[in-house]
Amino acid sequence: MNRYLQRYACALALLATSALHGAAAAELKTYDYPRPVRYHPGDAVRDTHRNPEFVVRVRTPSGAWQDLYEHRVDVDWNDPHSATLVRFDFQGKVELAIQRSYAGFSKVAVRPASLGLQPRVADDTVYVTLDRPANFSVEFDGDKHRNLHVFAGAIESSPKAGAPGVVVFGPGVHRPPGNAKVFSFQSGQTVLIDGAAVLDAGISLDKVHDVTIKGHGLIERPGGDVRMTNSADHDNSPAAHIDGSAAIGIRDSRNIRIEGVTIINPPGVSLGCMQSSGVSIVDVKAFSAGPWADGIDIYSCQDVAIDRVFLRVADDCFALYNRRWDLRGDVRRIRVENSTCWADVAHAMYMGLFGDKDQPEVTEDVVFRNIDVLEINETQPRFQGVMAINANNSTVVRNILFEDIRVDHMIEGKLFNFAVIGDDRFSLSPGGGIAGVTLRNVSYSGKGVAGPSTILGYDDARAVRGITLDNVRIGGRKLTGPDPDLLQVGPHVTDIRFR
Repeated sequence: MNRYLQRYACALALLATSALHGAAAAELKTYDYPRPVRYHPGDAVRDTHRNPEFVVRVRTPSGAWQDLYEHRVDVDWNDPHSATLVRFDFQGKVELAIQRSYAGFSKVAVRPASLGLQPRVADDTVYVTLDRPANFSVEFDGDKHRNLHVFAGAIESSPKAGAPGVVVFGPGVHRPPGNAKVFSFQSGQTVLIDGAAVLDAGISLDKVHDVTIKGHGLIERPGGDVRMTNSADHDNSPAAHIDGSAAIGIRDSRNIRIEGVTIINPPGVSLGCMQSSGVSIVDVKAFSAGPWADGIDIYSCQDVAIDRVFLRVADDCFALYNRRWDLRGDVRRIRVENSTCWADVAHAMYMGLFGDKDQPEVTEDVVFRNIDVLEINETQPRFQGVMAINANNSTVVRNILFEDIRVDHMIEGKLFNFAVIGDDRFSLSPGGGIAGVTLRNVSYSGKGVAGPSTILGYDDARAVRGITLDNVRIGGRKLTGPDPDLLQVGPHVTDIRFR
């Protein structure tokens, strides 16, 4: 009997040891940049895609340091600069080592603060330890234009070529077949984009269903961007010359999933979702630096779920619109969660501006939850607002929730702006009204230049009704009523509740 007990004890010990090693095992995957470096005598820059401002390495606890490719990303439409991006995937625990190439520093910050990442400085090197995937910014001496962005993802399973309905983009640079300007896919396909792959054109999903695009590869400066409209003749504003484009365009489609990709400097919107339903957008990262270059735009869509995205863009991070160009229809059941916004220009969360003056449309049942807003800069006082609802063109906006929103800094702006408008350059008629908006556990640090938030109706028929401000704090002060410094309430506003 003792012999069997001994064998059982040994088996338990082996099992425990295996479990221990499995729990402690760390894995790291880095990606070389596939574009060749071309250098000719007289060239000012050897590698135009790399930013030499930083040298960044990563390692597992027992592994050797591995160099990361310091990718140049353009930021800020108003004040153009080149920031830096590094990417890698891991499981377990890893350590980053970050060095500035040409300058010292006196302080360093890692944002968003909600991640709880505490940098350690030794011998002019910044060390950051990670035990879970995260997307964040590392800033030296408050420099937010020449900062480092780190996208640390989870290890993905290796793509398998040859399976029915599976399209694989392996390491390397890819262009659409033939003379096509964009990549297009068919219903039922799964598209896998390796982390070492670069797509040189945008992706168009038009009138398809049940398509998944997944992977940690890049869509970089896509030369063939997706048109978000077929004709500017149907535009519902005087600014008909402003056409739309997107690096990824989803139009008249359903049951679509976009996961993991990084979009770098498209000519317009990073991802446009138009007249579609059942769309999931997960772990997408995007940079833009051009005019009208929003992050994720949702036009006339229903049932859209957005989770764990990181957007640093030159216009609105998230924009929800009704009729625009030849797109039309209500916006319903939109969820945006667990994400990070950085709007170098305009808003973090915006809705209501476009609609149909003759056939009123609705934007309703929208949730923004657990959002870190690192930065916004909106210089037009009427349109300012980290969270802005400008009901316009007969659009009714109702049943909106902003919950667990953390705003770190504003260059210029205000925390929220809920207004029914009707006399702007984008107006063909006033908005239909705003009703049922809740802000819950919303905080703004007070850093930067921020004017008082505003709530404003248009007339008694197109009013703002039912606004709940539940634990809304600005610079540590809780909103308990109208305040000349924090909150201005205009006419045609009823039923404001403070909790």
